[in-house]
Amino acid sequence: MDKDKILEKIKKCLALSRSGNPHEAAAALRQAQKLMQAHAITEADVEGARVRESGAKSGAAVHPARWEIFLSQVISKAFDCRVIFKCGRGQWSFLGVESAAEVAGYAFSVLLRQIQKARKEYIGKNLKRCRAGTKVRRADLFCIGYVEKVAALVDSFAGPNPNDEVLDAYIKREYPELRDAEPRKKAESKESKESKGQKDICDVLSGMLAAKDAQLLRPVGSAGNPAGLLA
Repeated sequence: MDKDKILEKIKKCLALSRSGNPHEAAAALRQAQKLMQAHAITEADVEGARVRESGAKSGAAVHPARWEIFLSQVISKAFDCRVIFKCGRGQWSFLGVESAAEVAGYAFSVLLRQIQKARKEYIGKNLKRCRAGTKVRRADLFCIGYVEKVAALVDSFAGPNPNDEVLDAYIKREYPELRDAEPRKKAESKESKESKGQKDICDVLSGMLAAKDAQLLRPVGSAGNPAGLLA
């Protein structure tokens, strides 16, 4: 029997140990302890087996934009997860207990598509005459405003994080060489500080206004319940 199957059996025994029948509960607990001792499985191993990973495609292969990193943090916090970026693969990985990771990955993917669509429309309507570097910088500010507004909408779901220790232990074990992500660098614009500041504020506010149309519905077959999360 491989380790995953043993862990599943231990988890079932521990679930039965919470039974209202004292004899059944005691027998299940003894069986769980026996299996753990026989296979050198610790309590941390059992807790770590509850952690799931869910991938979500990034808009960049190596250095995601600052606003995209911001979005990943907003989503991971709201759904009590951890998030890592797999450099070179262009993928975010959400780590959560049970169904949390799946729902977080879904939420990120849906919102990322909506922001990318809004960004493209904003560039087409407002930034067509800008230089390439200025266009990217201002479009990124628009996206930051969008994410800021979305963050306010999902913040009420961010509550306490009872799984902090479980997730931290899992990441330490599975990703020992993890380091902070570095957002891609932007070319500096030659605009005056005053003009740039006014336009920056306008871009951020425009992003926040665009976010009023953000939508996130419950994914089919999800065990979570994010229906009506955003409106």
